[in-house]
Amino acid sequence: MDFCTEQQIVFIPWFPLGGLFGDTAKVEQRVANIAHKLDVPIRQVALKWLHQRSPIILPIPGTLSPAHLEDNLRAATLELSEEDYSALTNQF
Repeated sequence: MDFCTEQQIVFIPWFPLGGLFGDTAKVEQRVANIAHKLDVPIRQVALKWLHQRSPIILPIPGTLSPAHLEDNLRAATLELSEEDYSALTNQF
């Protein structure tokens, strides 16, 4: 992703919320903890992290309902602290 950002190549993660990344159980627990702290769905934290990770990322998370779509859109206004962002980013 760093290379794509440096070269201004849009990165489109396929199935960005499916299984998350790396050591899945460990990362999912960190995302769940942050979501609980912020009182938002896990998918919002994951999407916000992706958007905060690179300005040219274009995740396509998919939706099962209008409520999922609304949750996905709310990720844009979510604020991840530097501590929360680092807790997720340092997993990779």
